[in-house]
Amino acid sequence: FTKSILAIIFGSILLSVVSSYIFSFFDSTKTWLGNGLGGIHGFYISQWLINNLGAVGAAILLIIAIVTYTLFLNKNALYTIQYSFFTLGNQLKHWLIKL
Repeated sequence: FTKSILAIIFGSILLSVVSSYIFSFFDSTKTWLGNGLGGIHGFYISQWLINNLGAVGAAILLIIAIVTYTLFLNKNALYTIQYSFFTLGNQLKHWLIKL
């Protein structure tokens, strides 16, 4: 029960921040839901991350948070991520050999 509550709380905060970060680059979305699709909380957190880490650093931190959240929800996701990187590495190796 506690894991479910933590997953819902962390997931809603993460969804708010990620959607606000993504849609903060489009000026037309500011009229939706007041401050964009992430809401006011997501807007302030994403702006704080961008001001402190830069746009690329904030994106990397959000990707790490999404991967951590996915692993928290499903332990089998680790094998899927490892397999994806393994296949991507093999495809990149074969592509480099062809050059």
